[in-house]
Amino acid sequence: MEDYESAQITTVPFYIYLVRAGKIVDVDVHKRDHAVLEIELSDILKSAKPGDQLFIDLAGKNQKTARRIIRIKQDPILPRFNWLYGVIKSKEGC
Repeated sequence: MEDYESAQITTVPFYIYLVRAGKIVDVDVHKRDHAVLEIELSDILKSAKPGDQLFIDLAGKNQKTARRIIRIKQDPILPRFNWLYGVIKSKEGC
C-alpha cells in the first residue's frame, strides 16, 4: 500500500486560457504567455460564457499533444427557473 502523505508531488507548469469565437478572451488574471503551477479557476471562469472553451496546455516543447479543452455549457436548470414567479405583481394589481 502506498503512503500518499509521504509521496512527493510533482508540479507541472501549464498555460490556461479562455477562447471565445476562436479568439483568446483577455482576462486580467492570466496572460496566455506565462505558465503557472496553479490557478484559481473561478478567476478565469467568471468571464466565461456558454460556448466558450477553456484551453489547458502543458508548458514546454512538443506539449500540444497533452492539450485539454473544456467546453463551457449553460446550466440547463437555472435559466428556466423563475425564483420570483408569483411574487411580482402587475401595476394594476397593486
